[in-house]
Amino acid sequence: MKKLVATAVLCVALLGCGGSGVNDQLIINGVSVATSTGLSVIKDAAQRHLIADLLQGYAPGLRTITNNPTPAQLSALIDQYTPADIKEKYPQAVAFATPLVINAVETAISHYGTNTASVVKIVNDVATGLEIGSAGN
Repeated sequence: MKKLVATAVLCVALLGCGGSGVNDQLIINGVSVATSTGLSVIKDAAQRHLIADLLQGYAPGLRTITNNPTPAQLSALIDQYTPADIKEKYPQAVAFATPLVINAVETAISHYGTNTASVVKIVNDVATGLEIGSAGN
């Protein structure tokens, strides 16, 4: 699992590149690559599919954010959108999703700014990256 999270964090670090203003495609691509790379490390197809479905389910929750979320708020949102039986049976799913989402959002916000319009765009881009990166798994 450490290798999985390290790979995801490394890919999200790519968000640090780019010019001024929110670079939607860079954020989407960075999160998508981090997500698909992390999922590819999971050899058990059923477990990979379950985690991919879970990541797909986080996107609508992320899109409810309308301000600058703290890591605790993001973690709570992930917890809220994770079914109880998944938390019990597959804690590694939450262990994968939580740092991926938090790091992606925090890295992008630190690079592109904390004004509300930028943050909402960033969080929506992270949600889209999750959807793209977990599709087809």
